[in-house]
Amino acid sequence: MIFGLLLSALGLSELQRVRDKIKLDVIDLKRYENLPPATESTPFDEIKKYVDESACLYQYQKSNLQNLDLLSEYGSHAWRLHNFYLEKTVNKLKQDYEDIMKKIQEVNYDRRTSQMKIGNDLEYLNKTYNLI
Repeated sequence: MIFGLLLSALGLSELQRVRDKIKLDVIDLKRYENLPPATESTPFDEIKKYVDESACLYQYQKSNLQNLDLLSEYGSHAWRLHNFYLEKTVNKLKQDYEDIMKKIQEVNYDRRTSQMKIGNDLEYLNKTYNLI
């Protein structure tokens, strides 16, 4: 195949899919479809499910519109700066988490060693008391 030298692995797999006449996996748009109208015979649970789905879709669209408004107001540079800030914050929180976990391990180790030492001392005192 001459095209094999020019195409990436993704391109080759697409050509093979077309050659084998396999249907393209499409995006499932079912969650964006209009919901069927409710009738008096529609169970309450099903109506509640539709209302919940509608509320979810509404919030999703509202969030998208807010993001587009912010993008048009402040520009893409502000968005990139904010993402950079969020990334730094996440990295700082991860580092703080690791530091706290190390301190917890140190405290647990110190507690264990002191309890082992005190346990040995108590065992010694118990033996000497029983001998008296």
